[in-house]
Amino acid sequence: MKNKTKAVQRSLNYLRGNGWQAAIVERWIPPRGKMKFGVRIDVWGFGDILACKPSTNSFAIVQTFPLARWKDHTLKLSAIPELQVWKKCGGVVLIHGWALKPKNGVRGTKKTWQLREETL
Repeated sequence: MKNKTKAVQRSLNYLRGNGWQAAIVERWIPPRGKMKFGVRIDVWGFGDILACKPSTNSFAIVQTFPLARWKDHTLKLSAIPELQVWKKCGGVVLIHGWALKPKNGVRGTKKTWQLREETL
């Protein structure tokens, strides 16, 4: 059976495993009225996870998504004024792109989830 873990859940596990206290802050609005589809709402239009790391006195908002959408997300984030406000207040913005790739890049080996993380 293929691993169907969502990118947000993978990032949450990764952050917690690296000493961050983290919580999901995006929310799902189900379809209602004339809405055909539901809508996912991020904090300030860019945050999926809110995290803090006591050992470094850091706090961060994390945007997480499939790695194939990296360019789309970096362009989107550069256009959000709230992101700049968050950074001016001392907050860190992390972007997490996830892809299922062969372990250590060796073709034919078992595929594992690989993270590309960048701080904006």
